[in-house]
Amino acid sequence: GRKMPGHMNRSKASKKIPLALFGLGRAGNIHAGNIERNPHCQLKYIVDEDVEKCHRFVEEFMSEAIVVKASEADIVYNDPEVQGILVTSPTFTHPDICLNALKAGK
Repeated sequence: GRKMPGHMNRSKASKKIPLALFGLGRAGNIHAGNIERNPHCQLKYIVDEDVEKCHRFVEEFMSEAIVVKASEADIVYNDPEVQGILVTSPTFTHPDICLNALKAGK
């Protein structure tokens, strides 16, 4: 049959898309929960200065996400597996996070 635009073959469809989330505040909690429930995505990293809050989220969702302090975000940018970044941190942090992510090919 004919493939539709954007069609993924079975081998690619079964692999989860590794993502990183910057900021686990109100919006970040919503997005992180959505990623955890999405069968096509993997929440690989949560980046936030409040690591205790992040570890509570990881426990609650039985997540395998790696918690990284914002000051150590280069770990995320340098991980070739990460295919996308969600920015839910305070607005003033968005330009630096987005520029760093773009420079890293995310």
